[in-house]
Amino acid sequence: MVTGANASAGLSTSVEDVLHRLRTVRPDMTGNEAFLATLRGHWTVYDEAEKRERNLSLIDFDTPENNTFTFTQEFKFEDRDVRRTDMMLFVNGFPVTIVENKSPTVQDAELVAFDQVQRIYTQRIPELLKFPQLFAACDLRLHYGATWNQDLKAFYRWKAEGKDYGLERLSKSLFDPAHLLRVLRDYVIFYRADDQTHKFVLRPHQMRAVERIVRRVSAAVGADLVSAPRTGLVWHTQGSGKTLSMIVAAAQLRRLPQLENPTLLVVVDRRGLETQMVQNLEAFGCPAVARAESKRHLRELLASDYRGLIVTLIHKFDRIPKGLNPRHNVVVLIDEAHRSQEGDLATYMRAALPNGVYFGLTGTPVDKGKVGRGTLETSGQPDPSGYLDKYTIDESVEDGTTVPLYYTLTPAELRLDRDTLEEEFFRVVDEAGVASIEELNRLLDKAEKLKAVLKAPDRVDRIAAHIALHYRENVEPRGFKGFVVAVDREGCALYKQALDRYLPEDYTQVVYTGSHKDDDLLRQHHLDETEEKRGARPSATPTNCPRYSSSPRNCSPATTRPSSTPCTSISR
Repeated sequence: MVTGANASAGLSTSVEDVLHRLRTVRPDMTGNEAFLATLRGHWTVYDEAEKRERNLSLIDFDTPENNTFTFTQEFKFEDRDVRRTDMMLFVNGFPVTIVENKSPTVQDAELVAFDQVQRIYTQRIPELLKFPQLFAACDLRLHYGATWNQDLKAFYRWKAEGKDYGLERLSKSLFDPAHLLRVLRDYVIFYRADDQTHKFVLRPHQMRAVERIVRRVSAAVGADLVSAPRTGLVWHTQGSGKTLSMIVAAAQLRRLPQLENPTLLVVVDRRGLETQMVQNLEAFGCPAVARAESKRHLRELLASDYRGLIVTLIHKFDRIPKGLNPRHNVVVLIDEAHRSQEGDLATYMRAALPNGVYFGLTGTPVDKGKVGRGTLETSGQPDPSGYLDKYTIDESVEDGTTVPLYYTLTPAELRLDRDTLEEEFFRVVDEAGVASIEELNRLLDKAEKLKAVLKAPDRVDRIAAHIALHYRENVEPRGFKGFVVAVDREGCALYKQALDRYLPEDYTQVVYTGSHKDDDLLRQHHLDETEEKRGARPSATPTNCPRYSSSPRNCSPATTRPSSTPCTSISR
């Protein structure tokens, strides 16, 4: 296999050399990552004939039929312990996937299999896990995950295209040779965070979205501007890994031969997201990443024909020259597209990169009505449904990656009367023909009478008393925490003052971004960057404070799993 996979390159090396290097792989996460790099062809050997280092390929990813796929049942492994895996899958003789079969009569069979591989094998026979990159558990369903990842949230149900969830079809789709090779090459991810290495594999909807993005770009490059779609809208509900999908899509596009060393842009609409995206790209080891530090810097990068990945705020496209970079191998990935693609900044961007391929990604559902209409028109036109790919809230709840949201209405006397809402808000929205969430927020900012009613001292006090009572009786006994959303930053400060009359002071914390123009009331709750991050993600320990966070309306409470202590959200 070693010589065959490299024969076309005229490269040969002794089997003894290869075996020696494989035996020295460490039986831990680091060694597992090194072996995957070897499988992907990132292993160099010295070519005596050419007197230079050459890459050695152990798998032919481009042509699956050039590889040998085998499996064995009851795979026996002896080290300090003797263990048998139910099945082991091999590619070219290298073990890549462990499969554990469990009876459907066993309660939580997939959890038993998870514990067996991720805890027992890891602790007792780590040598067994040096090479395999994936593991799967079968009862009447099929779950899969990455080896060396002991986070149960990263153990997913495998779902094939369509509605047939029979085990045979699921197994054939996951372990199809071409698909298995794509997973090993593109979708097993290592990243660094908190001075540790982490590993996981993408979920089915992430793989699907990445492949659709890559296919659309492949079809668009080299085609005229009319014959092939050059936009696409991806809606993956919040908490479903949209950012990682973008990063993996960018990595694949950089390797796409027909793009000939492209320029990729990741566009965000908030400075905090810009910083977070750069940090994520660094954590995943993405090379050649440039952060546009200013409008001038962005123009310089695009005008200089920079090839690589650029992270930028949409605001840095303001008044950028038209036709600044007319190349066809420019791909733009727009994060939270529903917030930024309906105004002048988006127009400047598209005029500066007239031949680019644009993808909008959003975690917020948009429809064909007034709110969100522009997003569908700018990004969703090529697809009948408006979406290149869609992963809905219902699908996420079914998969267990998002928890359902339940709510209880407050007493009628605490609710805002319908006449005030109609006069100050709904009527104005209809007359203005609002088409985006941003326009909706701007209108609310101008609804001074409505805001005054919402922040009236008597109303704030009565609602704070209700929140405190509800928390004491329903939330605190269950070990949960709370999240209050107010109409603006002043509203947050007022609720903090009121809640302090009914709960201990350290139970609550206000989280918002301060300004040097703030008055004394708002300045009381200014936080530095570290405190703001900590307040926005309070400790999952029920007894730790704060137990309630209060944020302005543009900060929405997280409803995605996987916090060990769910959060009760109350919006006023």
